Amino acid sequence: MGLFSKRAKTADIEPSDAIDPIENVTLLAQLRFGVLGVPVEVDPDTAGLDTILVASDGLKYPLYNLFVRTASADADETVDLVMQHVDSMVEARNQPDLTTLSDDELSTMVRTRIVNRDMTEQIGAKYSIRVAADLVALLCVDFPTHVAWVNDTQLEGRNVDDLFATGMQNTLAEAVDEVQHTESGITVIVGDSLFTASKVLGMQQLLTEHLKPAPHGVLFGVPNRHLIFALPLADMSSVAAAGTLATMIAQQANDQENPGGPLSPDVFIWRAGRIERAGGVNPDGTVQMIGDGLMLEALEELAAANPR
Repeated sequence: MGLFSKRAKTADIEPSDAIDPIENVTLLAQLRFGVLGVPVEVDPDTAGLDTILVASDGLKYPLYNLFVRTASADADETVDLVMQHVDSMVEARNQPDLTTLSDDELSTMVRTRIVNRDMTEQIGAKYSIRVAADLVALLCVDFPTHVAWVNDTQLEGRNVDDLFATGMQNTLAEAVDEVQHTESGITVIVGDSLFTASKVLGMQQLLTEHLKPAPHGVLFGVPNRHLIFALPLADMSSVAAAGTLATMIAQQANDQENPGGPLSPDVFIWRAGRIERAGGVNPDGTVQMIGDGLMLEALEELAAANPR
């Protein structure tokens, strides 16, 4: 049994090489939705990587992540990925409405997550909290089969501050799969969890669990949702590694196979619970660090602590 079977695990058909890959994946997704009893059409206002499928009840299904996942897949892998993706979205339709969850149920499932500011308009989340530059913190609910964003309407009657605090605790409790310490002093934190990058909102705990002492703050980057680059500022030699950090972040953020798409190509600085953008890589490949705000404070402290 293949794509056209509800119980399919493998595929008996191959995508056609004669059509555009995006059109091919879109068609396969439509077929799979139909098999699962959810007819969909392409939103006429979308195209290419921004293609969105719309069901008869108005629910929308963006395909960007699926296009990214299938970009380098062969024919059989593409069909399998399409089925997995569509099946998970259809399963999500059958999960309980967030508004029906009790406070206790929601407290175990809520997560605080960093996303690009553009997501707030798509989700309808005016409650979002600005982190720095184009990054904001939102709430989402971690169901067994999928993650659902929380919008303004779903928060009516809820204590948003409490949910953010509980969500942050749950995010920090997510497992980290790998921690690498480089010779330049940069730490790479990798996790399969969708909330790995969001752990930077609890930088103090990251310092305790995974990073070396950072008396003057931490330079960091979150190029995608599964990855953190962190550079504790301990002495002037750590500042010298800022260019390497910026380059590593930019390279990962520009990776076309980023899971979930890129998060941010920028370098940020954390100091005593505050976060600001600290620099990044320019379009011409040069590194530019910002010498004011929190970064200036850190540099002044470092200079005073390490006089020539």
